[in-house]
Amino acid sequence: MNFSKLFLSALLFSLTAANANDLLSNQQRIETTSAKKNLYVESGFFAGGNKSIKKTTLQGIRRSLSPEGFERIVLDLKSENSELPYFEIRLDSENQRFTVNLWTELKADSAEKLSRALAKSKFIKELKTVSALQPETAVLEFQLSKKAKLEAFYLTGPSRLIIDLL
Repeated sequence: MNFSKLFLSALLFSLTAANANDLLSNQQRIETTSAKKNLYVESGFFAGGNKSIKKTTLQGIRRSLSPEGFERIVLDLKSENSELPYFEIRLDSENQRFTVNLWTELKADSAEKLSRALAKSKFIKELKTVSALQPETAVLEFQLSKKAKLEAFYLTGPSRLIIDLL
């Protein structure tokens, strides 16, 4: 009887792991550049930055509406050499959220204070800082008020991570 439970548990675990790997491998990875490309996605993730940047300060968050109809979210960052740390921005349309994962030790104001800049957003309902699974990793979770498409790019001097929602 113990053998059957062990076998079924192992089988269930392997199926779950296989499904998780399939989901992760099917996500579209888009290398982020320093130029806007008008490449909006409904799923997948944007990635970029420098993995050697170890400390970053999130100096603030800004938002604005463009005449073209998208809403722009700007994360103002300060780090070594004005470079961005390695980051991934993942859109989860099904759960109406996106996360910004920064591979760096992040110094920032409270999520409540940062959220005030997003109070009038037509897309962002809530901003949370999430406990990271790895040390020296920061996660910001943006809960969306509706489904959206996302584009991301960055600028340097000063460092800014830019997220456009449509």
